[in-house]
Amino acid sequence: MADRATPVVGGIFLLLGLIFAGAALYLWVDPQEGQLAAEGRTARAQLLRKDIVADRTSGSIVRPGYRVHYRFAPEQGSAVSASARIDETLWRRVHPGDPIVVLYLPSDHSVHRAEGQERDIVLALVFGLIGAVFAPLGLCLVLGRIPFPAGFAGWVGRSPAYALGVM
Repeated sequence: MADRATPVVGGIFLLLGLIFAGAALYLWVDPQEGQLAAEGRTARAQLLRKDIVADRTSGSIVRPGYRVHYRFAPEQGSAVSASARIDETLWRRVHPGDPIVVLYLPSDHSVHRAEGQERDIVLALVFGLIGAVFAPLGLCLVLGRIPFPAGFAGWVGRSPAYALGVM
């Protein structure tokens, strides 16, 4: 029974790994960035206010996040109000009422990026790490070439829920 279950568990691991790796790639590349670079227009935005927010993306360590709230008027359409997390240097330099540069898509004003805006890559890194662990492990289980101690494949095959940490 373990001989049949091992490739099935391996296939599940491989599929999960590929899904997580694909999601990481999508989050890392961000197709809107390319579209903004190719078709984006610039506008001057007025800084409305700025805040420091607690950022817990580093586990239990709380780091400050620097956020600005701004409004800009695209060439066509109504004014857009938004907020963005920006780098600390720019945050310290600007004050409410100051202009900042915004890059936006003329076809969709909701797609925009403020000057100095930071990308959040933590989620992409976490998904990539999960994919990098599960996909090779699943491939090894499917192929039957497991670089682990003897009995590991049988253990995973007998108890996939335990191996996944569900039980």
